[in-house]
Amino acid sequence: MMQASDNYANEFQTIKVILNTEGWEGLLTRGLGPTLAREIPSYGIYFVTYGLLMQTTLTTIFGSYTPLIAGAAAGCACWVPVYPIGEYKQSTHT
Repeated sequence: MMQASDNYANEFQTIKVILNTEGWEGLLTRGLGPTLAREIPSYGIYFVTYGLLMQTTLTTIFGSYTPLIAGAAAGCACWVPVYPIGEYKQSTHT
């Protein structure tokens, strides 16, 4: 629903136009395929990386900051491989 132009006054008008032109299917499923193609691998990579990092010796090095460091590293690790999918998704919405 995020648009690059000022064609709609607000989000509610955008929803109304989509429902009138494309129905519920257009409102709920447009862009769903690329979104799932990006999110499912990304979360898989994130949780596996986070779990593996939490089992390393980072806890002795960073102490109570280990979840923060592991989360940041896992976030970077999950973002890099799926970035091209996100770019494709963004290009299909403009």
